[in-house]
Amino acid sequence: MKDDRLLPRYRYLIWGALFGFAFPIVATILAVTAEPGPVSPAKVFELHRTNPLLLIIDLAPLVLGIFSYFLGQTSEKGFQIQRQRRKDAEKYLYTLESQNKELTELNNALDSLLYTASHDLKTPIVNFRSLSYMLRQLISTGADPQMVLQAMDRLDQSTDKMENIIADLLNLSRVEAHFDEGYSLISLKDAVSKCTESVEGEIKRKQIQINTDFSAAEKLMFPPQSLESILNNLIGNAIKYSSPERPPQVDIFTKRTDDNIVLNIQDNGVGIDLERHREKLFQMFKRLNNQSGGSGLGLYIVKRIVDKSGGSIEVQSEPGKGTLFSLSIPQPKLT
Repeated sequence: MKDDRLLPRYRYLIWGALFGFAFPIVATILAVTAEPGPVSPAKVFELHRTNPLLLIIDLAPLVLGIFSYFLGQTSEKGFQIQRQRRKDAEKYLYTLESQNKELTELNNALDSLLYTASHDLKTPIVNFRSLSYMLRQLISTGADPQMVLQAMDRLDQSTDKMENIIADLLNLSRVEAHFDEGYSLISLKDAVSKCTESVEGEIKRKQIQINTDFSAAEKLMFPPQSLESILNNLIGNAIKYSSPERPPQVDIFTKRTDDNIVLNIQDNGVGIDLERHREKLFQMFKRLNNQSGGSGLGLYIVKRIVDKSGGSIEVQSEPGKGTLFSLSIPQPKLT
């Protein structure tokens, strides 16, 4: 492969050589033809011996040619530096525009986060207060213990809701804090096992069958905590929204497309009405099922992580039949 940086050197060298050789020849021809008598090599040598100006003319263009060669090199180097600086400036400007766009998106997300989080956290706090008052009244009046237990169950539900909201908010903060921690080669089998172990009780209670097939790609280059967040959210949703009408099943498998690994998580649960919910599917604090008790941050977190990786996420779903999430994740080239 030719080095483009050598081309200017050759060009200036050729121009310098042509000038250095052509000018003395032309000067000599003019001087010889100006003298009387026939033109001969002897006459040429005699003129150079007796006329010092011709010797100067012979040498001066060669010196000027060499000078033009180095001058051309210096000029070309200056032009290259200017072009490189212009490219660096354009690249820096593009980086600034990308960062500014991302910061604007984050700022809008934080505004929505603060508003909605304060509203969602306020609800269980109000419940705590009213339930605490109710419990005092029941205890002071010697109420039926069953009524006290019911009030305590409602108190537990409010506590769980607040705990879920706080956990998802912390998870969201980790997305930004830990995504740049660096990529690691992760065993998908180990990552899924770690996720399912944390919800083993729910899997046994619902008798959910978990199937895995990582034959297309057994390992994935990805930030570990970010992959853990993806699996916890998507597998957790598959378990949470399992259908009581059939034996629940979750299939986790991989595919390969070019430089990407596609991670698929499919269930046969209640499904999603995409005609109604597609627009708000990955929005912050948008719940598709008011009975879920979730914070509405799970799918937003998944989408945020996948976007930061440069990947994409697709959803196929039909109410009453189940849902398939396909995450296409670019794989950095190992050097």
